[in-house]
Amino acid sequence: MINAFYAAKSGAKSYQTSLNVTANNIANVNTMGYQARRVAFAELIETNVSGSEVTVGNGSRVAAITRNLSQGNLNAQEVDVTISGDGYFVVTNAEGAVSFTRAGRFTLSAEEEGTFVVTPYGDYLMDKDHNRITADKLTPDVIQAAALYRFSNPEGLTALGDGKYAMSQTSGPAFIDNESRIVEGVGETSNVDLITEMMDLMTAQRGFQYNLKMIQTADELEQAVQNMR
Repeated sequence: MINAFYAAKSGAKSYQTSLNVTANNIANVNTMGYQARRVAFAELIETNVSGSEVTVGNGSRVAAITRNLSQGNLNAQEVDVTISGDGYFVVTNAEGAVSFTRAGRFTLSAEEEGTFVVTPYGDYLMDKDHNRITADKLTPDVIQAAALYRFSNPEGLTALGDGKYAMSQTSGPAFIDNESRIVEGVGETSNVDLITEMMDLMTAQRGFQYNLKMIQTADELEQAVQNMR
């Protein structure tokens, strides 16, 4: 079988992943705290051409999907806050599961135990003593009691959806962030750059199309060889 068929197949699959990642970035252009993803490609192992020491490539694969950790765009919103620096808020759900977020939009949840500061998804914002933050009225000053954490390798965090992340072996443990600060009156939206995303979209689209064309060409050549027998 012509090796180009498999090489082009792997290329098409890689560019399909790139298209999926780019589409997700564009879909989240207005999501608070969203960090854009990027696809990194790697070459597959080369093999020797039969009867010689010449090697030939076997296509590409997706090596990693990384996150852009730069500060997102800032919008003036009276009740929103943003984190200046690399820190993350720590939140817990009703079952006590811990996660981290940079989205600085919160609301109040009146319950039997008290009125708590929560995210729009119902997760409780935690203070430096890892207790739920209570308040009678939601003001930016209330959020200043929130704990900020950071990671030695934030790209290793596991995305949970809703702008939340969980620590992993790759990210390392969370530790108190004394360098970042909470800025009142502005909210951090995504750091997606639409111009960059459109360029990535066109590159992935062309790469996908060319690899499909190569698959078609390799298939036609293989049929030609079969017909010659």
